[in-house]
Amino acid sequence: DRTETANTQAYPTRCCPMAIDKARKKAKRKKNAAARAHTGGTSSLNHPTLLSAASSSQLDVLLRATSVANPNPATAGIYQDTHHLLVVGDGDCSFSLSLATSMGARNRLVCTTYDSRGELLSKYSQSAVILKQLANLNVTVHHSVDCQLLHTDERINGAKYDRIVFNFPHVGGAKAEDVEMNKSILAEFFRSCAHLLNGTTAEVHVTLRDTPFYQSWKLQQLANLAGLHLKKTEPFQIASYPGCWYCNALS
Repeated sequence: DRTETANTQAYPTRCCPMAIDKARKKAKRKKNAAARAHTGGTSSLNHPTLLSAASSSQLDVLLRATSVANPNPATAGIYQDTHHLLVVGDGDCSFSLSLATSMGARNRLVCTTYDSRGELLSKYSQSAVILKQLANLNVTVHHSVDCQLLHTDERINGAKYDRIVFNFPHVGGAKAEDVEMNKSILAEFFRSCAHLLNGTTAEVHVTLRDTPFYQSWKLQQLANLAGLHLKKTEPFQIASYPGCWYCNALS
C-alpha cells in the first residue's frame, strides 16, 4: 500500500490598473449572479436528485461528495479516469459511487455486487440512495455476480479492463476451513480476471488487512497460480475515496 501526497503552489500575477478594474467588474458580476441563484434564479449547476434525506453522518458525506462532484478530475486515489474499471463485490456500492463522483469515470466504470438487488437493499440501509446516485451518474451496476465466474458472465466478459478491484473479500469465519475457502475463492477470482485484463499494463487490485490471519491466505501465491505477478503493495487510503466507508450488513 502507498501513501500519496500532493503540493499545490500559487504564483502571483502582476496586473495593470485596467486589468484590476476589469477583474473587479467581473467579480461584481459573479457576486450578483450568485445572489440571483440564491434567491431563486436559474442555476447552471446540475445536481443529482437525492432519493432520501437520511440523517446518517456517513451518508451525509456521501451525498455532499455527489452533489459537488467535478465531472472532469483525472484521478481518485490510485485510479485514473482513463482506466476501464471493474469493481467486484462492492458491498453497498459506496466505493464505486466515490470513484464516479470523484473522477467522473461514468461509462468506464462497472460496479458489481455478489448480492441480488433485493438482498442488497435489505442488508445495507444506505444502498437505495447509493444505487439511485449511481443510476443518475450512468454507472453500470450488475447484481448477483460471482467473482469466480467473471469471464463467463455475459454482462461483464464483453469488455477488457485496465483495473479489476476487489476490496476486503471475506466469506466470514476465522477457522482453518474458512481460510481454505477464502483461498479457493480468490484463486478462482484471479484465474477469471486473467481472461479480462486489457493487455500487460492492466492490474488486479485486492485489498486485505495486514494481519497474520490474512497473511495466511498467501495472496501472492494464489495470483501466481493464475499467471499474475505482484507489482507492488500499498496502504489502502480510504480518505482518498470520499463517501466510501467500512460498512456492516444489517442483521
